[in-house]
Amino acid sequence: MPIAELDHYFIWSKDLEKSRQFYCDILGLQVMPRPTVKLPGYRFGANGKIQVHMGQAGWSSDDGNDSVTPTYEAGAINVDHIAFIATESEIFAKHLRNIGVAFRIRYIDFMNLVQIDLTDPDGILVELNYYDIETAPLWISDSAS
Repeated sequence: MPIAELDHYFIWSKDLEKSRQFYCDILGLQVMPRPTVKLPGYRFGANGKIQVHMGQAGWSSDDGNDSVTPTYEAGAINVDHIAFIATESEIFAKHLRNIGVAFRIRYIDFMNLVQIDLTDPDGILVELNYYDIETAPLWISDSAS
């Protein structure tokens, strides 16, 4: 059976609240319901679909009986990047510039793709992909920060 779509990424976060603010306030994802587990964390999603799972780095169960065993390694980045399909690239680039978030933007012509890259509080690259853009938008050269 071929893979149909991405289910989710799991990220160990050093600071859950900074990460929640990043994924919700900057990227616009929503906090989604998660099962009752001892591990502190979040699930984030868009349009009712969960896309990112997050747990508190360095956490361990008091009784050692929790079904989740953290595998976070201090000082390591445990995910290379997360890529989302997005819309309204120019509006989002203006939003990032207005709130002072550093980002990189580029047009990849052979893919008809505008791509915005930024980094979450744990150093993970977040890639926003805007497909079906047939020519490089003129505003891109003025948007990087």
